[in-house]
Amino acid sequence: MRIGGSTYSREPFAKQIAELRESGFDYAELDLTWITAEPAALQDEAEDLAEKIPLDTAHLPPSRFHQADLARFVGFIDALAPIGTHIFNTHFMEARSAPRVSPEAKTSWFADLVKAATDRGVAVTVENVDEPPEVLRPVLDGIPDLQYSGATVSPATNTCRSGMGRSTSSGTFKP
Repeated sequence: MRIGGSTYSREPFAKQIAELRESGFDYAELDLTWITAEPAALQDEAEDLAEKIPLDTAHLPPSRFHQADLARFVGFIDALAPIGTHIFNTHFMEARSAPRVSPEAKTSWFADLVKAATDRGVAVTVENVDEPPEVLRPVLDGIPDLQYSGATVSPATNTCRSGMGRSTSSGTFKP
C-alpha cells in the first residue's frame, strides 16, 4: 500500500513537497484550490516537483459548474496527466460564492469532465462534503466512470472516516 500526503495551495509547493518526502510519504496530492496561474504555468512547476515525489493526485478547486470551470479543469488535467497525475478529485458542492446549481446540471457538467479525463487516461473522483446518498447515488449511477472518494460521517458518534470506493488506484477498494 502506498500512502500519500496533501499539499495546501496557499503555501509554496516546493517546501511542502520536501517535507512530505522527508516524512516518508510515497506520493503527494497537489491542492489546486487557490491556484490562479494558468494550467500551462502550473505544468512547469509540477514537472520540477514530480522529480522529487510522484504527484499521483490533484485536488481541483471548487466549481461553479459552468463551461469556464470545465475548460480550466481540463487544462489542469492536460498539464498534470503527462507528469503522472492520474486521479483528479473534485466536489459535488458548488463554490461558496457560486449560485446554487441543480443536481441535473452538475451531473451533465461532471459527465463532460469525466469524458475529458477518460479520453486522457485519468480518473475523476467526486468527494462528498454534505451530500446525502440520495443526491450522489444518481450521479454515480449515471456516470459509471466517475469515481467516488468521500468521507463517511457518523452523526451518532460525531466521527468521520475517509475512504474511496469504485477507485482503481493503489490503496483503495472497490465495494
